[in-house]
Amino acid sequence: MGWTPPATPGRFDLLPYLIRDAEGHRHLCQLPVGAIREVAIVHPQHGALQAMGLKWYAVPLVSNMILTIGGVDYPCAPFNGFYMGTEIASRNFADARRYDLLTDVARALDLPVESPGPALWRDTALAELNRAVLHSFKAAGVTMVDHHTASEQFMIFHAREQAQGRRVAADWRWIVPPQAASACEVFHLRMRNFHPVPSFYRDRGGDGLRLMPWYGDRYRSRLSTWYDRLTRRWKNWKRIPW
Repeated sequence: MGWTPPATPGRFDLLPYLIRDAEGHRHLCQLPVGAIREVAIVHPQHGALQAMGLKWYAVPLVSNMILTIGGVDYPCAPFNGFYMGTEIASRNFADARRYDLLTDVARALDLPVESPGPALWRDTALAELNRAVLHSFKAAGVTMVDHHTASEQFMIFHAREQAQGRRVAADWRWIVPPQAASACEVFHLRMRNFHPVPSFYRDRGGDGLRLMPWYGDRYRSRLSTWYDRLTRRWKNWKRIPW
């Protein structure tokens, strides 16, 4: 697509955006320098963590989902909110298939990584990494919520909706935080995602090639089209408030 990476690639290089127009052409959009605010991650007590040079962008933006509302599908409806600390600390930084930095963070905190026995240093490293992320965003004046507060907020929302006679659709895997899950009240809440509308849903292709709702069947084989139609009818049936 013509993108030129930095001369010295780093772990936190900002990639350009790919935007697909109505004719199916993809366009490369390079953001100007300084367009995205980034927060340097520091620990209030351990300076060695700051030496790792960790940072993260301030505002999470989702642009690869389709908004369905009023019977109309909008394939280009980006939206944003603000981060929960565990999304950055417990997932983006710590996941083995993401940045996989948990061992490096533990060594920076002087935790006994190589000691025999249960690897409880992981729990300590995760807790301290979450503390560093929350501290850094607060110091930078960027809105962020911790997982315990978010759990309490969801329970209040759930109670209000039930008081009005409305069911709450939720995915347990997304609502329950990856850090101290059983210590949060949402861990013990039964959830079911019955796909109500209006809602956002993901497109078929991860690279934007098929950024369109289901009526883009011309890109699919007959077998895939037939399978999509059955799946769509099943999902629509589940949405009906029986």
